[in-house]
Amino acid sequence: MSYNGWKNHATWNTYNWLSGYEDSYHAACRVTKGGSIKAASQALKMHCIEIWGMSNPDGDSLAKVDWEHIAEAFRE
Repeated sequence: MSYNGWKNHATWNTYNWLSGYEDSYHAACRVTKGGSIKAASQALKMHCIEIWGMSNPDGDSLAKVDWEHIAEAFRE
């Protein structure tokens, strides 16, 4: 089930956390730059786990996030 054009609520909410603050936006852009989309999405996932643990600040599980969709959005 999609949520606001994203795969699910966890993906949408995680993207909002990453894009909603200047520092996190620039970090996400830096992490997803270059390489394959799969590599970029893995790097972004590891970055988020490092800063938040296994859930975003609103408690959504990072295991449910479509990381490739978010990585593609940061590359646009």
